[in-house]
Amino acid sequence: AYPLLLCWGLLSLPVVMRVENYSAFIRLSHIMSLYILAFWSPFLMVGYSQRELYGSWKERLRHLPGLVLLNFGIVPNNTMAVFSAALGIKFPFKRTPKFRIEGRVGSWNNKFYSMRPDYMTILELVMGGYCLWTTILAFIKKDYAVIPFLGLYAAGLLTVAFMGFL
Repeated sequence: AYPLLLCWGLLSLPVVMRVENYSAFIRLSHIMSLYILAFWSPFLMVGYSQRELYGSWKERLRHLPGLVLLNFGIVPNNTMAVFSAALGIKFPFKRTPKFRIEGRVGSWNNKFYSMRPDYMTILELVMGGYCLWTTILAFIKKDYAVIPFLGLYAAGLLTVAFMGFL
């Protein structure tokens, strides 16, 4: 799913730029329906995981928007992980906090995790700006079908990128 979400994010600007008039929009209606499916897939994936992991999953649904936002933000990192696994290349998960918790008595509370910004942080920042710019262009061109997807994508990427600079 992550490589496809990355492709949709990168191909969104050419798609938005092609919508010049109503007839062009009709020709691209199938692509727009795929954007809508791409928009809902993270909600379904995260919602299903909460249901499977926790008995009180209905209470946890209030966290769904934040989880989906972060899910969109980690698309470049997870896409890299998918390709490195498929190609057999070792890829370190630098974004995974390592608090050295051992056994059941360990806790991550009062432990600080920090990572220096790297190429992935810069990539997320650039892609977030790209998706934000594409969202603004979609609004100007009245291409409202892609705005929720692109807006959430831009917000997620920029949130994760800014967290990388903290």
